[in-house]
Amino acid sequence: RLNSNARVLDEIICNLLDFSRIESGVLDVHREPVGVKELVDSVLHRLGALLADHAVTAEVPHDLVVEADPMLLDRVLENLVANACRHTPRGTKVTVEAHGSSDGVEIRVADGGPGIPEHELARLGERFFRGGDLNSRKARGTGLGLALVTEVLKLHGTTLDVDSEVGRGSVFSFRLAASAARAAHSG
Repeated sequence: RLNSNARVLDEIICNLLDFSRIESGVLDVHREPVGVKELVDSVLHRLGALLADHAVTAEVPHDLVVEADPMLLDRVLENLVANACRHTPRGTKVTVEAHGSSDGVEIRVADGGPGIPEHELARLGERFFRGGDLNSRKARGTGLGLALVTEVLKLHGTTLDVDSEVGRGSVFSFRLAASAARAAHSG
C-alpha cells in the first residue's frame, strides 16, 4: 500500500508541475519522429501491473511514425490507458489502436466498460473533474489526468475526442501529423 500511495502522490505532483509549466509557458514541445508501436509497447509494459486484470490488446502497425514530443506523448498515452483500466471492471477489454491515413495518424484507446453519461462528457478535460457518483466511485484520482491530456494535445495542435455510451464503453482518440520519417521507415 505504501508503494501504491507513493505512486499516486508522484502522479499528482508530476501533473501539478506540468500544469505549472504549461501556464507559465516554459513547457516546450520538442517535436521529433516517434514510432507509435514502440511507444505503445513501452507504455503497456510499464503499466503491466495495472493492466494485469484486463484484456489489453494493441493493434498498431510497425511503420507508423508521428511528429510529437516523445515524453509528452508518452504521458498522454499513459493517462488514457491507465484511465481505461482504472474506470472499468476487471476483465474488461481495452484496446490501443493506431491507423494512418493521408491526413495523419489516429491513436485510439477503447474500452468495453460502463461508459460515461452524456451530461459528463462535456466536462471531461476540466481540471479536478471526476465523473460518476462520489459515494460509489472505486477509482482514486484527482481529476487531473484528462485535463493534462487535453492541454498536451493542444500544445501539439490537436484535440481529444471522446465517444462514449453508457453500457457500451468509451473511445478516447486524437490525431497527430505523420512524420516524414514514416515513408523512409516503411520502405
